[in-house]
Amino acid sequence: MKHLRLFPLLLAMAALTAAGCGDDGDGDNTPDGGGGGGCETGSDGVVSETDDLITVAGEITCEVTWTADKAIALDGLVFVADGGKVNIEAGATVYGLANPTRGTTSALVVSTTGSIDAQGTAEAPIVFTSSNPAGERASQDWGGVALLGAATINKGRLSDPTDPESHLIKGIEGIDPDDERGIYGGTDDAHDCGTLRYVRIEFASAELSPDNELNGLTVAGCGSATTLEYIQVHRADDDGIEFFGGTASINHALVSGVADDGLDWDEGWRGEAHHIIVHKFSGIGDNGIEGDNSSENNDAQPRTNPKIEHMTLVGQGDGRGLLLRVGTGGRLSHVLVAGFGTNAEVRNQATADIWNAPNGEGDELVIENSLFYGAAFNTEASIVGFVFADAIVEAALNNVVDSGVSVTDASASAPDYAPNGDVDTGVASSLGGTYAGAIDPAGTDWTAGWTAFPAD
Repeated sequence: MKHLRLFPLLLAMAALTAAGCGDDGDGDNTPDGGGGGGCETGSDGVVSETDDLITVAGEITCEVTWTADKAIALDGLVFVADGGKVNIEAGATVYGLANPTRGTTSALVVSTTGSIDAQGTAEAPIVFTSSNPAGERASQDWGGVALLGAATINKGRLSDPTDPESHLIKGIEGIDPDDERGIYGGTDDAHDCGTLRYVRIEFASAELSPDNELNGLTVAGCGSATTLEYIQVHRADDDGIEFFGGTASINHALVSGVADDGLDWDEGWRGEAHHIIVHKFSGIGDNGIEGDNSSENNDAQPRTNPKIEHMTLVGQGDGRGLLLRVGTGGRLSHVLVAGFGTNAEVRNQATADIWNAPNGEGDELVIENSLFYGAAFNTEASIVGFVFADAIVEAALNNVVDSGVSVTDASASAPDYAPNGDVDTGVASSLGGTYAGAIDPAGTDWTAGWTAFPAD
């Protein structure tokens, strides 16, 4: 990739350009013309521009387009807010500066009042990655991508402290709690945070403040009009993808080699997910899935209740495939779990109490039509009246434990996620497939061509 090889040189040139360019006299250090087309000077976030590189900082409050012929560098936290929109063309590369000149961490935060339209293709994915040269990149080089929306959440503070019936809002940890650009939550469950399609996010999860890292992709309070499909998060230092409430859905997503959980959800997420792969690398990461409702009130409403179909979770002999706790609901079907020390674990009485027990409010946790390589299922010792190892094999759920089926190749550099055995459950999902896992043995490999697995 040309931009990747030349990026250190491009960055040095951009620094000289920024230091020497004339501005418009308003003292904001933005170059004359701004580079934002119809945008007013400074509203496009551009602080320097060369023939090959545009450096962006601060805030984007107009509609801009980042093209594939110029690399984009994020210098510090870049907010898209106040009606701003970022369009990103297929094949574009966006670099988070590992050593920003503005603040300590580079990241792209699409606020509730902003939007993004990033549409790559299988032949030309959009790549968010570290500014460090290939061979010197690592997790935590930069922050990541965060989408913030106005859909319902079940944990946070009142939007109007004087009205106990007002909706909840919450801020992204690590961003000033008084900064409205970092706030999410509302009442619009159809809110549109934008589109990410054929997007890779690499080497992310730098700290915004001590002990407060971003995930590779944060989806907070986004509504059902949001489009998330064909996304890879690779070697993030925190979770790969985390949903904080809302109703956004995702499909065809791959999380590889992250240092915490592959897919994390909490605060009342009620979206759908299908064709999801989490690949835990050796000695890295905790859980394939960490599913929560609310740690403050395990029965908080709206309860976390995602619908998930055709998911593959593959580990390297340790960790948990699924950790389900603090009252999470959900219906998981056609899942293939292999290679973890523990297939799945249930914690907290509120979680066990809704196992396979619908009450009409989405208060139900079910895993069905799924295959587990081993037989290890853990139940937190304080839980009474529920044994996960017994519950998972209830006949009506059609699960198979000790299936002996895994993926074809779980290597970190050239994995093959096709199953290495029979994964036919005999029951069709809502999508029509009877196979467990994210890859149809009789179909094509949707990860081929646009994903990548660099070590550094």
